[in-house]
Amino acid sequence: MASWTPLLDGSLPPALQLDLLEAAEKSKSKSVAEKLKQFESRRDAKDALAPYAECLEGGERGQGQEGLSSRRESVACIRCHKIGTENVRCRSGPDGIGQKKDRRYLLESIIKPNAQIAPGFDSVLLKLKGNVTVGGILKKETDKEVILVDPNEGEQEIDKDDIISRSKGLSAMPEGFDKMLTKRELRDLVEFLADLKEA
Repeated sequence: MASWTPLLDGSLPPALQLDLLEAAEKSKSKSVAEKLKQFESRRDAKDALAPYAECLEGGERGQGQEGLSSRRESVACIRCHKIGTENVRCRSGPDGIGQKKDRRYLLESIIKPNAQIAPGFDSVLLKLKGNVTVGGILKKETDKEVILVDPNEGEQEIDKDDIISRSKGLSAMPEGFDKMLTKRELRDLVEFLADLKEA
């Protein structure tokens, strides 16, 4: 096992941190387990992203791109996101995100999607006559109607006369990807997104 000093003193390049930690988790050495415990105890408890700091650098772009069309239905990103010329039903995220936001923002958007919602992608919940509730991303609003976009339902045109109440909704991006993806998969996805440029 490589020396733990660089990891513990913060001098180990970020791109190598996950590899070392994964190796440590597989080790049966008691001394390695102790060092791992020591490292984990030093994470900032007030920082929600601290447990995933090793996912910020060192990913494989190609693997991240493949992950977007994962065969796992629950994490198939292209159901809602448009990358390049991919033909999907709706686009639920900003273009060229890699040149607009840093890696920490990208990681947070994956594992804590409600922390910051990109402008233009706010969602709303509408309570309608007949005890019906609909929600989606607000695409357009006029004096007479509200047009929402939902990943499953597509565009919905709602007559304002049918709206009883309106409230801010959660991000269209669901919570829980930190449970569905491994840290290596998260790191690959961050690498891919960080490299995206505006078409």
